[in-house]
Amino acid sequence: KARLNLLLNRPPEAPLGDPGEIPLKPMTHTFEDLFTLAKTKSPRLNGASAEVKKSADTLSLSRWNTLPDLSVQYRHRDMNGADTQDATFGFSVPLFAWKEASETSAARASHRAALAGEESLKRDIALQIKALLVKVETSGHLAALYRDHLIPQARQALNIEKAHYEADHTAFVDLFE
Repeated sequence: KARLNLLLNRPPEAPLGDPGEIPLKPMTHTFEDLFTLAKTKSPRLNGASAEVKKSADTLSLSRWNTLPDLSVQYRHRDMNGADTQDATFGFSVPLFAWKEASETSAARASHRAALAGEESLKRDIALQIKALLVKVETSGHLAALYRDHLIPQARQALNIEKAHYEADHTAFVDLFE
């Protein structure tokens, strides 16, 4: 009693009173609602999504490295009164294509790993949400069991023992059992 009053910031000898009715609110959120919310708010999942985007960009850039480089150049010169203009078009072909191909292959593997990590994290979050929903449901059933059956039975048993004690049919110690 004193510890409960201490937690409630009251004097140790203050009466606790009747605990009253236990209000139970049903769970209104579905798994889909909670999972959608977790997908948008989870820092871990946001980090994994950013890693997927980064690896996709790296893969895209590595593919561009295997293409020829195109160049266009325009030049206007004025030399001693002679006006000249040049325009050139060119392209360069990568001679070491195996290097770029290996970079693309590594980027593709990195992208697959990032996608797999993101999916694994989504499944882990879904599992955690389902486990927590089961705990909430179980706790609700347990609270309803206490409210509807155990507490009323305990009150009835206490009242019966109290009546037996007042009628001198039971010892004082039996009240506490």
